[in-house]
Amino acid sequence: MKPCPYCAEEIQDAAIKCRHCGSMLDESSLREAATARGGPALAAPALAPAQTIFKGRPSWKGQFWSVVGAVLICVGGLALAPALHLWLDVAWNPAFIGACVTLGLGLIWLLSSWASRTTLDFHVTTRAIDVESGFLSKSVETLQLWKVRDIEFHQSLTDRLTGVARVKVFTHDVTTPQLLLWGLPGARTVFDRLKEAIEITRQARNVIGIVD
Repeated sequence: MKPCPYCAEEIQDAAIKCRHCGSMLDESSLREAATARGGPALAAPALAPAQTIFKGRPSWKGQFWSVVGAVLICVGGLALAPALHLWLDVAWNPAFIGACVTLGLGLIWLLSSWASRTTLDFHVTTRAIDVESGFLSKSVETLQLWKVRDIEFHQSLTDRLTGVARVKVFTHDVTTPQLLLWGLPGARTVFDRLKEAIEITRQARNVIGIVD
């Protein structure tokens, strides 16, 4: 027999869950209990390696309408100068300036959409979600799955036609209450595997809650 490290009631030596308080006995708890009774510390069991659920950047399809809008503005800028000159009898110089401004706006929009996608990397495993961002400097934000409170799957009509989706993750973390994974190809499979991994890690941590 050994004392439960949470309620101090006597439980079996081989118990992994206290029958009195219902607490799960993780490796650290078992080692503390063994040391308290003067026995050798228990070796922590080897953990299974984390499996990758998704790794990569968001697809450009997640920015479909932004890309289409930027391309249309660029095309309009290229056609603006001759259109103004031939149809509205505007002199070439002001028509050319207007075309350059329009083309520049379209290129800036297209470049900003490209930069927001290529400077972002998602690495989703069965234990954590890593979000790496930045171009010259890099920052990595890590979310342990047992901290996840809920997850939400969303697909607009355009997302369904292009085969991408968004997964919103709600957490108990004060600094990062929400995490958005967007432009995910094969997102339904990613969502189902992530939901299963969250439930497993929450049970291993003895976290009470429901993931929808």
